Amino acid sequence: PNHMCRTVTSNENCEKCLGGHFINCAKHKCIHNSRLKSAIGTMEATFWKLKGVYKHLDTVICCSRFMKTKLDTYPVLADKTVALHNFVEPAEAKTVQKQDYVLYFGRFSQEKGIGTLTQVAKELPDVQFIFAGSGPLEDQVNGVANIKNVGFQRGEALEKLIREARFTIAPSECYENCPFSVMESQMYGTPVLGADIGGIPELIQEGETGELFEAGNAAQLEEKLSRGHVLLDIEPNGAFAVKEARPDAQLIFIAPPSLEELEKRLRSRGDTSEEQIAKRLGRSEGEMEQGKKYDHYVVNDQVETCAEEILNIIANAN
Repeated sequence: PNHMCRTVTSNENCEKCLGGHFINCAKHKCIHNSRLKSAIGTMEATFWKLKGVYKHLDTVICCSRFMKTKLDTYPVLADKTVALHNFVEPAEAKTVQKQDYVLYFGRFSQEKGIGTLTQVAKELPDVQFIFAGSGPLEDQVNGVANIKNVGFQRGEALEKLIREARFTIAPSECYENCPFSVMESQMYGTPVLGADIGGIPELIQEGETGELFEAGNAAQLEEKLSRGHVLLDIEPNGAFAVKEARPDAQLIFIAPPSLEELEKRLRSRGDTSEEQIAKRLGRSEGEMEQGKKYDHYVVNDQVETCAEEILNIIANAN
């Protein structure tokens, strides 16, 4: 009955109604913390279950694989669900100068992780945040010195905020399915730091389009935010596209000492076929040439030395 699968009184995610045990909704006042509304919701859900209406459905389209796994626990729907993410319009690629802020845009509420995010923001006074939205926790947001609340934004104003952000953050603590905030960020070329809950992890390729942290884990969120950078592991064409969109990005190419040494390393693994080795060597020769156009060209002769050089580059960039 409560589509968020979350108890209002404890602000915790709850799956007690899954499988048709709807009485739990009334017991825990899961709809607007109202006993009456929750009782009505319980009766409505029970009515449709007894009527067997769901057996007449041919297909149920779920906007995340997460949602599909939950609906599949109901035997009547188990073989009828299909996962299909939401759609967004393609956006024009633009060269923008990134600004020194982290962006949150959405509802200011507990289930969206605003309590945890504002707590962490207080611990990181040197990190500047912009919040775009509104909601019941607005006073809490306004009470943090390094958070600038610009209110609800849309259209070109929101697009500008997203494009110019170092990265956006999706700190939800409820079961998100396919949040547009994550998709819009990626659409405008901005990486996302997202909570590993619901359908959010399906939208983020770690190290390529963003990073994940444990939902509700303030310490881990603080650690991720305090790094002050996002690392992407991508091939040269993708790297040049990032550089075009974000001129302040630092491109680091990690090269083997030679193609001969690369071949030796590939063969020593014992799990790479001759065909895979040939493809890798053929591709690497061209990539090494492209790598000379990067901001930094690091030769991986000794792992420890290479890692130290990369860390120094990152530290200097910050």
